[in-house]
Amino acid sequence: MKIIVDANIIFSALIKGNPVYINVDAYAPDFTFIELEKYEKRILKKTSNRQRIKEIIL
Repeated sequence: MKIIVDANIIFSALIKGNPVYINVDAYAPDFTFIELEKYEKRILKKTSNRQRIKEIIL
């Protein structure tokens, strides 16, 4: 399955702790990854699963 995702959808899933499926073809604009790095501290502050988030962002 191919999915196009928006940065806000990714942020929401990470903060809420919703499952992040790695086995799908997900496409996002390049700036999404810049935004993830930019707001990494804020995302980590709001989530309970910090280790998993660090693995995803890296």
